[in-house]
This record gives sequence, C-alpha cells and structure tokens, in this order.
Amino acid sequence: MIDQKTLEKLNINERLFDKNVFFYGIMITEVNIMNEFEKYLKSILNNMKDIKYGFADKDKNIYPDDEKNWDNNFQTKYFLQAPKTLIKTKYGVCWDQVELERYFLEQENIRYNSYFIINYDGKIFPTHTFIIANDETNYYWIEHSWEPHRGIHKYKSLNEALLSVKNKFDNMIKKKYNIHNDYTTIYEYTKPKYNITANEFFKHCESGNKVENASIRDIERI
Repeated sequence: MIDQKTLEKLNINERLFDKNVFFYGIMITEVNIMNEFEKYLKSILNNMKDIKYGFADKDKNIYPDDEKNWDNNFQTKYFLQAPKTLIKTKYGVCWDQVELERYFLEQENIRYNSYFIINYDGKIFPTHTFIIANDETNYYWIEHSWEPHRGIHKYKSLNEALLSVKNKFDNMIKKKYNIHNDYTTIYEYTKPKYNITANEFFKHCESGNKVENASIRDIERI
C-alpha cells in the first residue's frame, strides 16, 4: 500500500487515501480476489480520484478540457507538471497523470514501462500516454485519465496489453475524429524532464523505442 511517508512527500492529506482500498468503480478482469500487488495498483488510482482532465499553465491558470480555446492554449501554454505540482493543481492531461503513476510505482520498485501512442493522420495527431506494470506472472494497464477505460486492466502478456490499448485507441479516434487509417504507432519512452513544453514532450517520446507493429499484428491473428 502507499504509506504515509510517500504521501507526505507529495503533501497529500492522509484522509484522501483509503487504507482499506475503496473500489472506485475499478474492475480487475478475470479475478474476484485481488492480491497485494493488485491492491497497491488500485490504491494508486484511488489516490488520484480528485484529479481532473485538463492542464495548468505556469501562472497557475487552470484549463479544463471543456475550456473554449483549449487546443490553442494547450499548444502555447502547456508544460509537463511534476507529480507534486499535479497534486496541487488537480488538473492534468494523460502526460501529467502518467508521471504521478510513475512516481508511486517507483516508490515500491515496481517494474513498469511507459508508452506514448499516436496516430499520424497528418492533421490532428491524437495521442495518449499510459503505463503497464507487471509482477511475476501478469501485466497491468493502469489507466486514470482516459475516463471510459479508467481502471486496472489485467493481461497475460505485454503484447496482449498493448494490443488492447491500441484497439481501444483506434476505435476512439474513429468515433471522435473520423480517422480511419493504419498509422497508429506506439513508443516506449523513459521518464521525461518536468516543465517541458508540448513540443518538447512529443520529441522526447518519439525518441523512445518504437514498438514494432508486426508483434502486435501477430496477436490479432490468434
């Protein structure tokens, strides 16, 4: 579980953290009884329950995702928040929220990889970032910012997890942006520097290791 010492590092009120792990609508697929590893992952999301989708600029102005000029403001005013900053502002896009998830995982030395998924449609370039953690036997997609899929999703392999995210991402961009192509790419990326701009974050992620589509397609044929 996330201990009090970790919470204090981020200036989180202990009352926000339910030591008994409240369910928060999260489904652990294919299991009825959670092990301690799964409980810890779930407690991470429980501890993020007050964080909303949006971003804050360096002047501490908040931009919820329904803000009128959100897209333009994002391109010019966005910066990647450190975990402690996100806890204070309570607004972050997936890029920011992954860094808080990363922080909690590293406190317990949990193995994980962070991923940047993007569709090179030539106009919108929709993206998402996410983390997949693993224990000795399973892989877990940890998702908070993408509300329709918020939860802990359990898989038997890393490729199975990546395929699941890719399929959901492709379905989303078809419905939301009418994008129908095969230009979705996934990069594995390392921890970025905080306070970087949107363009700098893009470059950092695209400098990571590209996940070969061939390995994902192999799963699709099974």
